[in-house]
Amino acid sequence: MPGSLAAASSGALGAAAAPSSSSSCETPRDVTAPSPFARSCTLLRDACVDQERVILYGPQNSTQPWQLAPSHEHAKFVFELADPLGVVDHRYPLPPLHIRPASVREGAPYLQGHPRFSECTVPIVWYPFERLNNFAHLFRDNGARLLGAVQETPWAQQHGKLVLMTAEGTALHSHTHTILQPLFRLRLETWADFSTRLPAQQVGGGAFVPLDTEALAAGGAQARPPQSAEGGPQRCFKHMYVCTAGGEIEVANWPTHGFGLALVNAYREQLAAWQAQQAQQGQRVGGAAAAAVVQAKSVAAGAAAVGAAAGGSAGGLRSVTDGGASSSDSSGSERMLRILFQRRDRDRLLLNSQQLVEQCNRWRHTTAAGQRLRASCAEVEMSSLLSGMAAAQEADVFVGVHGANMANAWLMRPGSSMIEVQPYGFDAGSAHLQYPLFNMRDRSTGVLWWVLSVCDPAASTPGKDEAAGKGNPAGYAKERNIVLRWDALDAMLQKQQLQRKRTRMASNGHHPAPLADGELQQANGQQQQPGNGRKADEVLDCIVVGGGPAGLSAALVLGRARRRVLVFDSGEKRNEASMIQHAILGADGFNRSQFLEQARQQVLAYPTVEFRCLAVCDVEIKAREVKHKDDTADCTLVDGRQIVDTDRFVVHTEDGSKASWKAKKVILATGVRDLLPEIEGFEEYWGRGIWVCLYCDAFEYSGQAMGAYGNGERGLHIAFEMLLWSSDVTLFTDGEPLAATELERQLLDRHGIRVIETPIARAVGDGDGELAGLLLQDGCFVPLKALFFNTGRVQSSRLPDKMGLQCDDRGDIKCEIKGNVQAVDGLYVAGNMAAAPLKLVMTAASQGAVTGAKVNSELMYEELGLDEDEGQRFICSLEGSRTSAKTCSAVYGGGKRPVAPTKGAAREDVQAQELGEAGTGL
Repeated sequence: MPGSLAAASSGALGAAAAPSSSSSCETPRDVTAPSPFARSCTLLRDACVDQERVILYGPQNSTQPWQLAPSHEHAKFVFELADPLGVVDHRYPLPPLHIRPASVREGAPYLQGHPRFSECTVPIVWYPFERLNNFAHLFRDNGARLLGAVQETPWAQQHGKLVLMTAEGTALHSHTHTILQPLFRLRLETWADFSTRLPAQQVGGGAFVPLDTEALAAGGAQARPPQSAEGGPQRCFKHMYVCTAGGEIEVANWPTHGFGLALVNAYREQLAAWQAQQAQQGQRVGGAAAAAVVQAKSVAAGAAAVGAAAGGSAGGLRSVTDGGASSSDSSGSERMLRILFQRRDRDRLLLNSQQLVEQCNRWRHTTAAGQRLRASCAEVEMSSLLSGMAAAQEADVFVGVHGANMANAWLMRPGSSMIEVQPYGFDAGSAHLQYPLFNMRDRSTGVLWWVLSVCDPAASTPGKDEAAGKGNPAGYAKERNIVLRWDALDAMLQKQQLQRKRTRMASNGHHPAPLADGELQQANGQQQQPGNGRKADEVLDCIVVGGGPAGLSAALVLGRARRRVLVFDSGEKRNEASMIQHAILGADGFNRSQFLEQARQQVLAYPTVEFRCLAVCDVEIKAREVKHKDDTADCTLVDGRQIVDTDRFVVHTEDGSKASWKAKKVILATGVRDLLPEIEGFEEYWGRGIWVCLYCDAFEYSGQAMGAYGNGERGLHIAFEMLLWSSDVTLFTDGEPLAATELERQLLDRHGIRVIETPIARAVGDGDGELAGLLLQDGCFVPLKALFFNTGRVQSSRLPDKMGLQCDDRGDIKCEIKGNVQAVDGLYVAGNMAAAPLKLVMTAASQGAVTGAKVNSELMYEELGLDEDEGQRFICSLEGSRTSAKTCSAVYGGGKRPVAPTKGAAREDVQAQELGEAGTGL
C-alpha cells in the first residue's frame, strides 16, 4: 500500500478537511447518550493517558489498580519478527488496558494536580476483531462495523479519535491507516503513540498541556489529520471509550457495501491520478481483450504496494462517479456486461481461467423480455487498494474464488454482482456462506451475491499444503484449485441477470431493493416459485434442518419411502477440525468432506429429496388446540394448551427472501458445538493434536505422550480412559486444585497419571503445524503429542432456544422415548443434539435413520384416516407413547390393544402388538 495514500486520507468519510491547529474547539453534545459506543464499550471519565496506562482522577475513581481485558478473538495479533524476517511469533497477543488512580508524583507536569481535560476530543480505544493483516477482517469486521457505529453516533465523526491497540508498541500496517482513517476527522494512532509522554508547555492560567513537537518541527504546517479537535496532542480527556470487543459492537446496520462506496469516494482523486499514471506508462486498464490483466492484489494479500496493469482497449476504466450503468448502443437494443475474473498467484486458482475468459467474450444472451446481452471479459490480479477499487468499479460481474479478496465486492457499483466460486469440500465447513450472509446484514447493500459450489471432486486439485501433506487439514478445502465448467458459469450469468430484472431502485436512487409482494418476479410474468418446480402452497411431508449424518440418514429413509423431503444445511459441523473420520463401520479413515459429499449424493439420488445450503432462522409452529379423552393424557403444555398434533410447520431461512416452506413434520438435526477452552493456541491446533473424542482420534497416538484437560468427573474420566492407548498420561487442571475423591487420587498414583495444576499459558506446535506440547505460565514446557478435553458443549443452532425447547444439564434437548420433542407433536430431534450416552458419527446416523422411520410411520397413520383417539391408541400399541409407555397404559388400558383402522384403511384389521417399555419401532 503506498504510504502517500494513507497520508492523503485527511478527513472523515464525506467530511471536509480538518482545520489547522487551534486552542479552541466546539464541545460535542451527548457524549454519554445511548449509542453503539455507550452500549458496547467502557466509558472512562476524567482520564489521562501516559506510557500505555490510563490514569483516573477524582474521588469517584477507585484507588485500586485494575484492567480491561479483551476476549480471545479480540486479543489476536500478528507479531512479525525482524530476524528471521517476517516470521510470525504468536507469543504476543494484544495486552489488557491497565488503569490506575492518579498519583501525587506523576511524571509529567500536565498530569499533575488538576489536569486540563479535553472536552472536545473523545478517544475510542479499539481492540480489533481478529488480525488486521487480513483484508476481510480489517474491512468487514472492523471498518464496516465502525462505520455503522459512527452513523448512529452524532459526535463520533468530528470528535471521535480512533486509537488502535497493538502488541508491544508495534506500528500498524499502512493499509490499516488507509482503510480506517477516513472514518474519522481526527488522526488514527496506535495506543503506544497516543499515550507517549510528551514535553509540557505552560498556557494561560498556569496550566500545563503537552507540547506540540510535530507542529514545531513542521513550522506550523498541517499536512496530516489533526491529532485532536483542539489541533495539537492531548493526553487528558473528559470522556474516553474503551472497546475491548470492537468487532462485536452493537450496530443497527452493518454497512459493508456502504463502507466500500464511501472508501471509493474518499480516494476518488487518488484513484483518478493512479489511472492517469497507468495510462502514461502505456499500461491501459480495462478493455475487452481476452489477455488483459490488471496487475494488482487486494490489500488482503498485503504484498506489493503499487499495482501494475497490462493490455486492453483505449476505453480504460469507468469513472468512479459513473452512475453504474453498463454500456449499450444508442438504441438500447444490446447491453454490454463487463465481467472480470480474479487471478491469484498461489492456491485457489481458476485453472482454466484463460478458456473461461475466451468463452465469456463469446457470450451472448437474450432475456425473456427481449434484451440482448453480450460480455467483455478479462482476468485481473489486484495488488493494492487503488487497483482493487479500479477493477471493482469497472466490473458489472466479478468472478473469484472464496477468500479475503471477496471483500473487494463491496467496492463495486450498486447493482453489480459477485459470483463466489467455492472449491470442492469447502461447503462442508461453516465459512462457506459467510460472505453472502454478511452482505445481507447491510440493509442497503447494492451487491447481488452468488455462490457457485463445486460438487465434483475431479474438478478440484489440492493446494500446495494439501499436496505436500503439511499445514492444517481443516484448511485444505478452501485452498484447493478449481476447474470451473463454463455451462455452470453461463447458467449463473443468466440467473443474475434475471435477478437484476427482479430488483428496482430504492427511493434514494442508489441501492436496489427487493420487489414488494405481488409484483412480477420474473420477466415472463410468472410468480416466483419458492423451490425448484415446487408450488407455492405445497406442503412437504418433512423438512430436515441439518445436513450432517443424522439429518442425511433421516432424509435417506424418508426418501426411500417416497416422502417429499427438503434438507436445509448451514454447513456447520461439530467435527469440522477433524479431516479424517474414524469409528464408522464401512467408512473408517474416510475424509470427512468426501464422506459427507458422498452421503449427500446418495440421498439426492432419490427424486423426492431436495437439498439446500441455507441456514434456517425460524420454524413457525401452526398448531391446533385439542382435548384428550377424560383429560388424563400426560401432555406438555404450549401457551397453556394441550398439543398433540400440528397442521403445519412453516420454515424460514436466512437467505433474505420472503419464500417459506411448509411441512407436516420437522426433524431438527443441527448438532452441538464443543466449547473450546479459551487458551492461546488451542484453536490453532484444534484438529492437529487437540481433540475431543477418544474413540475417534486417540488410536493414532497409541504409546505416545497424551494429555487430558479438565477437572473433576470430566477430566478424570478422560485421563483414566486414556490409559487404554498410552501409559504416558498427564492431567491438566489449568490453575484449579484437583477435584478428586481419595479413591480417585489413589488410582491416579497407581497408574502413574501425572497431575499438573499450574495454569496453561498456550499450546505450542512443531514445525509441521502439529501440537508439540503445552507451555505453562511458570515457564515449564510439557511435551505432548495429543491433548483431549471435555469442557462441555452447546447447541450449534439457536433454533431450539428460540422454539422454547428444554435442555438437560449437559445441554442436550430433552426428548420423549421415541425421539419426539416434548413440546409439540410432529417435531423431532435426531443426532448429537438429543440426549445420548455416546455422540459419534455412527450413532448420530443411526438415530437419524430411526427418527426418519418414526416420522414415516406417523405420516402413514395419519394417511390411514384414523381419528385422534384411534391414532393415539394405534401409535401407542405399535411403538410406545409419545410421552411414555406408562402414559399409554394409563390412558388406553394396557400394552395389548386390538385396533381397527377406519376411513381409507389399507387392511381390515390390525394384529395386537406387544408394547415394550421403549417401543418396538418398525
